[in-house]
Amino acid sequence: MDSSEKKVFKILSIDGGGIKGLYSAKIIDHLEKQVKGSIGDYFDLIAGTSTGGLIALGLSIGKSAEELVDFYKEHGPNIFANSVPLSRNIRFLQQLLFRSKYSSKNLRNALIEIFEDKTISDARNLLCIPSFNLTLGKNRVFKYDHSGIVGTDNSLKLVDVALATSAAPTYFPVHKIENQYFADGGVWANNPSLCALLEALKFFVGEPPKPYNAVSILSISSLNHGGGFHLQRKWYNLNYKRRSFKDWNSDLFQTTLDGQSEFADFFLRSLSSNFTFDLKYSRIPSYTIDAKNIPCIDLDKSNKRSIEILESYGHRQGLFCRTDKDIIDTFFSTLKTLQFN
Repeated sequence: MDSSEKKVFKILSIDGGGIKGLYSAKIIDHLEKQVKGSIGDYFDLIAGTSTGGLIALGLSIGKSAEELVDFYKEHGPNIFANSVPLSRNIRFLQQLLFRSKYSSKNLRNALIEIFEDKTISDARNLLCIPSFNLTLGKNRVFKYDHSGIVGTDNSLKLVDVALATSAAPTYFPVHKIENQYFADGGVWANNPSLCALLEALKFFVGEPPKPYNAVSILSISSLNHGGGFHLQRKWYNLNYKRRSFKDWNSDLFQTTLDGQSEFADFFLRSLSSNFTFDLKYSRIPSYTIDAKNIPCIDLDKSNKRSIEILESYGHRQGLFCRTDKDIIDTFFSTLKTLQFN
């Protein structure tokens, strides 16, 4: 490759966020409608954590983002069956004292419907799907077994990988694959952009004989509490700064997800302006949530109103992104170039 020729390795990265994957899928749906094609045709590697991993896996086998939007709308209320306030209270007590808040049965059945018996080998894109191996106490990234690595991930069923990356602690049971137990990748990589960048640098981008000399990353944030979390005083605890597990509730896990995502975003923004080769990092941020809608949005709130709000915010952000000339020119002016099948 001529050193003066710019050859770009393109990455799509999708944050985790439970049912809020509907928001991310709707944004991608708008991008697909803008370019009139599958978004997977434009990216060499797709990374996704938790619900973002589910989206990444779906896109990699040719599912349209519109199909994934429908997946969340149809199956979300069944996966997170807690729309009645009394049911939410019972499930929280269950989550606090006895077992995970939800069974994985409904999630598994929904995943089987969309992924069938397909394995990672059926993917049309390279993949980075973070999880955490509880058995070994180590980070784990499920990948497409390309020529640069020796691995056995290609034989893994997409259903199992999706369950492993989305096994959010206390929300879903840990998932077992080949006698090892896995938890949600969001515990360490809710924004998987860094995982994807490291994969690119290790195998594909750099000095010859590596085939690429530039990287462009499009990172999609989940819908999050960009305005901060509201700390409420309780009648039993007027010193609201000393919050119990009950007071933290879902904010406990959500705060770790948002914090990790924000750090990865900050790190990559800093890195892109101080790197020795061409690195472009673009982040589609969370849409700002109206104060009145904050109570309707959470990792597992999937009632009719919540679903409508998530889709509405994804629609608004998607309309903005599809008219963003920088995003369209950078990521969709050319198709992916990596061939690995």
